[in-house]
Amino acid sequence: MKIAPSLPFLCLGLGFVLGVSPVIAGQPVNVLPEGTFEKGKGGEPEGFTGGGFVGGNHRNKVVWESDRGGKFIRVELKETAGKRIAVWSTKPTIPVAPAWREITVKFRVRTSDDFKVGSEPWHDARVIVNWLGEQIEGENILRSDVLHATKVPLAEWKPVSGTFKVPKGAEQIRIELGTWGASGTIDFDDLEVLAD
Repeated sequence: MKIAPSLPFLCLGLGFVLGVSPVIAGQPVNVLPEGTFEKGKGGEPEGFTGGGFVGGNHRNKVVWESDRGGKFIRVELKETAGKRIAVWSTKPTIPVAPAWREITVKFRVRTSDDFKVGSEPWHDARVIVNWLGEQIEGENILRSDVLHATKVPLAEWKPVSGTFKVPKGAEQIRIELGTWGASGTIDFDDLEVLAD
């Protein structure tokens, strides 16, 4: 049976209205409503919030930026010592549909020439997928999957992707893009979360 081209988009839109992220059989679906970072207001892109923490008087920044290629998100840390974090997170979280078996996360990344990793193995630019279970007291993180964006400076945009199995009991996903203990400027763009 031939399916009208608009039917998959109708199903996807209905799923978001009902609070679930649908998956069309045999076809991965991008369940992130806006990952191009072109829309937003109040200094933040639609569906994301910026934050992080830093020790002492060192500067960290999360910025919604633009250039001739369009808008993107940027994180900056000026020093690597200590536990310094600058990150953009999906807000609200993404609901996990029971039919999901795995997700593929795709994005593009570039850095400043002075980008440098820190002293610990986790001091780099990365994207984290936090799988959240039933909220009992506080936040119930079942598992965190890490997709390393880069450990070296990247003058040009580089595509990065990774696929992760859905853990049992996962109800929500929070995606975090940023720098953990690395210094310099890191840009992220064209984020997709493909459920299958």
